[in-house]
Amino acid sequence: MVIKDVQWFPFDDDTIKVNFDEPFNIASKSFISRIIARDSRGLIMVACTYPHSGVVDTFIEEAIACEKVVTFAINLGFCSMHVEGDSLSVIKKLASATTNKSIISPIISDIQILRDSFEKLHSLLWDAKGMKQHMN
Repeated sequence: MVIKDVQWFPFDDDTIKVNFDEPFNIASKSFISRIIARDSRGLIMVACTYPHSGVVDTFIEEAIACEKVVTFAINLGFCSMHVEGDSLSVIKKLASATTNKSIISPIISDIQILRDSFEKLHSLLWDAKGMKQHMN
């Protein structure tokens, strides 16, 4: 497990900042999506967890977690969202103009349709070394 010393920073507008992670248990083929949303002042608006089971690998797990974050934000009525997580491979597929032919293509397609619900959606991802990578 990698511990990151990350400092929260606010936004200047009404953008909601959503952080998520999803520790995967290979033995039980399950994980829990952990999501926290903060407003521009840094105040926690909502935090939740979602259990998932029957997941065969981490690639699928990351895609499901990203989809859960997007549906979570839509259900709460967020229009402008900044997402932070560590699902780099999924976000790269979301940003790609080429057709996705991977095992997670149905989930990627769903997320691409759902993200049109936002006025603004920005992603900041953490790689395994804790380095920031921006994707719009």
